[in-house]
Amino acid sequence: MSNGTKIIFLATLFNLSFEYSMRGIQGILDRGLIFFLFLLYFAYYAIVEDLILRYRISNVQMLIVGFTFGIIPQTFITGVIFEGPLILGVNLGRLLFIGIVWWGILQGLLTFYFATSLVPRDWKRPPMGKLGWTLAVSYILLFSLLVFRNSPELIRGPGVGYLVSILFFFTGLLYLFRTLGESQQSPYRAESFMFLKCAAYGTVVVFILLGTLVATAQGLSQGSNLNLTAMRLSVGWTIVVFLLVLGHYWRNRCQVPV
Repeated sequence: MSNGTKIIFLATLFNLSFEYSMRGIQGILDRGLIFFLFLLYFAYYAIVEDLILRYRISNVQMLIVGFTFGIIPQTFITGVIFEGPLILGVNLGRLLFIGIVWWGILQGLLTFYFATSLVPRDWKRPPMGKLGWTLAVSYILLFSLLVFRNSPELIRGPGVGYLVSILFFFTGLLYLFRTLGESQQSPYRAESFMFLKCAAYGTVVVFILLGTLVATAQGLSQGSNLNLTAMRLSVGWTIVVFLLVLGHYWRNRCQVPV
């Protein structure tokens, strides 16, 4: 297994633990969901890993990448942003929380901190080719389309909500196209930070415990088959993670090494 594949694989497993924390073993195995989620996360993290390798993207750009991609599942896979209260057809509070705290910090910065703390990145390896990009993007789009068309439990939004969601997506995409060019900075150095270690490794432990001990039964919630209690506890933990990452910035005055 190559250096890049190991990092992508660890990033994928980290996020499957997040899914497991809210779904439990029965929920994540239902109808082969774990297989499709594995491919979805693997495709996404292959893209992000390539952006880090090619452009040495900053933490701010990583947040924008996560926020922008996160609009796709929120809109077309779960429809979670269309559950009230709505402003311009979307739940802006939920859109910002999931986009920044989940996709930006937990599933972005912390995911790659965790992965590269176990497998340091080889910055000299070649980037992903056009075929890899084509396969990754195609799977994400195809999976999202199939779920959107064939999931009666999906929360559907008003037309203006989809327009606002798409506007957010293309705004983020435009920002990335305008700011990504040559390498943004020197390669990240693999460093150990107390706040980040507590957040990363604590997250894995908490998510596994929640999925095993709490999410023993599932029900339909926010367009997904989840355990409501486990979901609330997972959300609470992600707020702790958010505060730990802020604590890292405050104490160490440096970016999260991804």
